[in-house]
Amino acid sequence: MLDLTAKLTLLGLVIIVLFWDIAVLIMGRPEATLSAVLLQLSKDNPIISFLLGVVVGHLFWPNFKQ
Repeated sequence: MLDLTAKLTLLGLVIIVLFWDIAVLIMGRPEATLSAVLLQLSKDNPIISFLLGVVVGHLFWPNFKQ
């Protein structure tokens, strides 16, 4: 059950991000896309880039406990 909940939560987040990016692009606000906002925040606060790298590394590091 928890596996299904995690998958549905991730799918929901992906759909929300896609909807947001498409909506702001259609409205002519490319500076409000997720990638543009993260880029600006990372320029102002480099720790954000580091933390995103830690999170992505954690998510995709091989897990041999299966």
